[in-house]
Amino acid sequence: HLAPFNSIKVESPTREIVVPYAVYSLLFALSIFTNFHALQHSNVETVIVFRSAAPMAVAFCDTLVLGREYPSLLSFFGIFLSFAGAIGYVLVDSQFSLESFGAYSWVASY
Repeated sequence: HLAPFNSIKVESPTREIVVPYAVYSLLFALSIFTNFHALQHSNVETVIVFRSAAPMAVAFCDTLVLGREYPSLLSFFGIFLSFAGAIGYVLVDSQFSLESFGAYSWVASY
């Protein structure tokens, strides 16, 4: 017990502290759950392509939701190049041609 040494002071948990951590923990568990299902229903390459597309969404959501400035022209070019690569992957993915958008439901939810 470290209380006699006054080295650790612990605050009582409050709603303002507990709720954000609980939400984060639940979203983290949900992302792991959807990732497992994505890997179960599609191939690893598909999951990697969708994961690499996440920064595209973050770049635009930062602008729309948080009011940050738009990405630079060079960043837009990089985002466009990533998007073009993802579209190219979808066009040649055999699983997509067999199962259509159902093949991507779990990775899209991730």
